[in-house]
Formats: sequence, C-alpha cells, structure tokens
Amino acid sequence: MITALSRRNDFALLQRSGIIRRSGPLRARVIVVENPPPESIKLGFTIGRKFGPAVRRNRMRRRLRHCVAEAAAGSVEVDTSHLLLTASPEALVTSHTELVGHCRNVMVEAA
Repeated sequence: MITALSRRNDFALLQRSGIIRRSGPLRARVIVVENPPPESIKLGFTIGRKFGPAVRRNRMRRRLRHCVAEAAAGSVEVDTSHLLLTASPEALVTSHTELVGHCRNVMVEAA
C-alpha cells in the first residue's frame, strides 16, 4: 500500500539523503533501501504552477498516483521507501503506459 508523504521529517529526510532519478517527463527524489515492505512506500508530488491551472495540476497528480500504484504492484522489485515526484508539462500528453514505465524507472535502480 502506498501512503501519503506528508510529515515534515519525511521531506527533510528526502532533502538530506535522497537521490535524484529521471525518466522521461518525471524527476524523482528517492530514498533507496534494500527490500522495503510494499506497505511502507510513501509518495508525494510537487506539481508547480507553471504546469498550468489547478485542474491540470490535479489531473496530473491523479494520473501519477495511479501510475505509481500500477508500477509498484507489478512484478518489478521496488527499491524505494520514500518517493517525491515532479512532472514536467509534457507528462500531460504522455500515454498511461509510458507514464507507468517512467514510474517504474524512477522506482527501481537502473542496472
């Protein structure tokens, strides 16, 4: 289960020891751990105003939430416990399948 990244300590931990991963229109700051239990993944979003009006930003948050859930539920071994996603405006026109692939890429360390 994926929970919200909301505590100040979680954001401070990401800022202090998180690493940045990029894939397509997504950029993520993640905490890498060895076999995190799936119920411990904490997810947050930063979608800035340059993305557009609130309707577009909220739509992007909903799409990303579903894509991350699908990527985490797949057969891929996730190595993140905390995930803060940032999307560029191109993500709005990216297909669902491609977004799921980009989410997998930022959640799993590249070989």
